[in-house]
Amino acid sequence: MSAIEEIIQGIGAAVVKIDEGTATISAVEQQTDQALDQAVALGANAAVEGFTRLKSEVEHLLAQLATAGEAAKEVLATARAVADST
Repeated sequence: MSAIEEIIQGIGAAVVKIDEGTATISAVEQQTDQALDQAVALGANAAVEGFTRLKSEVEHLLAQLATAGEAAKEVLATARAVADST
């Protein structure tokens, strides 16, 4: 396997891992939403505050993962272009 093929394979693996991480955190976001809804229904103000803060941080993490995924895909496209030109 050539160096560029190994690079492409490595970047591709990173893209897959980022996508898997995004899916996992999306599931966590849904669980957080459910826990927040339950805390609201029970009138548990401290829990509502905590889950609201957690929800915000999970949303921020999802945004960061989306940015990382886009960047990784751009790097992968660049690597493929390099492979095509060599």
